[in-house]
Amino acid sequence: MNNIIAKHKINYDKIEPQVVAKAPIVCTLFGAFADACQGYSILCCGVNSVLIAISKSNDNLVKVIKADGSDRKRFAINALRFRKEDRWANYVKAVIAVLIKEGHSFVGMNITLDGEGLNSDNTSLSTSLALATCLALNSLFNLELSQQDIVRVVHQANTSFNNETCRIGDLMTLLNGQENQVVYFDHQHSTYQFVTFPFANETAQYKAIIIDSKIPPQAMREENLIAHRLTQEALTKLHVFYKDVSKRDIPEKDIASRIIPIEERYRNICVFTLRESRFAQEAKNLLEQNQPVLYGRVMNRAEVDLRDKLEITCPEVDWLVKRASEIEGCKGAHLVFDGNSGSIMLLISDEALLEYQSKMEEYGHIFGFEPTWKNFVPTKKAEVLFSK
Repeated sequence: MNNIIAKHKINYDKIEPQVVAKAPIVCTLFGAFADACQGYSILCCGVNSVLIAISKSNDNLVKVIKADGSDRKRFAINALRFRKEDRWANYVKAVIAVLIKEGHSFVGMNITLDGEGLNSDNTSLSTSLALATCLALNSLFNLELSQQDIVRVVHQANTSFNNETCRIGDLMTLLNGQENQVVYFDHQHSTYQFVTFPFANETAQYKAIIIDSKIPPQAMREENLIAHRLTQEALTKLHVFYKDVSKRDIPEKDIASRIIPIEERYRNICVFTLRESRFAQEAKNLLEQNQPVLYGRVMNRAEVDLRDKLEITCPEVDWLVKRASEIEGCKGAHLVFDGNSGSIMLLISDEALLEYQSKMEEYGHIFGFEPTWKNFVPTKKAEVLFSK
């Protein structure tokens, strides 16, 4: 926090911020596409985050600057329109626009943004940055917004103003997340429960780590966007034949046996989406029972489905997952969605991790860039860090 305060003072002629807020980037362990079938997901607050520092100004302008000074935008309070060239600043602008439409008044503002989360994909960044902005404005202008109000404002800002995907499960996770806990989210009823993540414990036999494959950010982002659109389309087409059954309860065997007349591509996607929701259910039960070997098997099955049925993969991810499967002490490896392209979670022993690190050196020689890794620990919710 001290860094963003110092950068704010540098950017705005020694003016100190009045509010600093922080929002993590959501990490989806299972069920990244399960909202399409109103199924289940396992989510948590990830290790990367975005920070926003705000101070009031005496003009009618909102000035937004990245902490390193690499990019800066400005716009007038009375002229809040989406502009493609404003990119990330639109996520700040959208929240202000929605709040003004709901009757709130604002003066000009100086805003500084910081955090590794600023490099996340659009869906992740738009959700976290809009939420951090809403929390900061709520504190700075004493808006007295409830959690329900904040969810509504952020969702409307991202979907209506920015035309971005914004999932309720992500927002509820960001607003309620706890350290060392994952959120088991029911998309049909928008309810959730916390489950302890036992593999973040230092004494655990197998620990969860995140491998950043370091592939270019755009390498898989387009695939992910297309996949989200296709899962929604596929389940909508399928549900026509099951109007009296909730989407997540459609029998998978009916689809696989080709009883339902649906295009083969959509058939595979429907099977994947329903199965992915079931994986989340299985994983939740195994977390509660602290069963690392069985949990790892679910990770492996989920990765095969992502690769073969939804066709989300790339050579670098395939290589890293394959090498993990060759190590006895690695019980699971699969792609997780944490705002970066090509992030892989491993469930692995300390001894096996040493062996895997030698594989990562080989990866660098083959692909030309070095992967990095860090221990995975679910973090706590978005919050206002400082207010005066």
